[in-house]
Amino acid sequence: MVQRMIYHFFASIKTNKLDYAQEAAIFATLNISKRENSFISTAREVVTNTNLYSKGIRGLIYCHLHNMCKKENVYVYVADELVRDRIAAFFLERAALEEDSSLYVDRVACDLNPSYRHSQQRRDNLARLRPTGLTGEQAEIYDARQRDALPKEGE
Repeated sequence: MVQRMIYHFFASIKTNKLDYAQEAAIFATLNISKRENSFISTAREVVTNTNLYSKGIRGLIYCHLHNMCKKENVYVYVADELVRDRIAAFFLERAALEEDSSLYVDRVACDLNPSYRHSQQRRDNLARLRPTGLTGEQAEIYDARQRDALPKEGE
């Protein structure tokens, strides 16, 4: 009961972009609900709602979820394999859709889903999400990612 009240308290703060505690409330909501399916829906809500959440906060959510899967990050690491699997699936889903942080999401999707690295799905995602008219260093990064996505010799 108390946990549910705290969750609703944070929910009211996390949707108020004028509240200085918005970021902390989002992380608290994710951490409180990480053993439930609702933590992925909370993360999805944040990364897809560009009206309520800034690009910076959306990027921090991706970083936080990735850190939850890293053993060396003892403060937020989640030992529960089911939770890590949900996070891996979330990054795979977002790799096909993310526009602002597409290269970061791509890298994490590869890290958490090794079979994705050389998949046709990844090649399609990178081609579709590559901004038109890209030049310079950003174009080189996309080119390198697209080369990395090619099948390995003998596959």
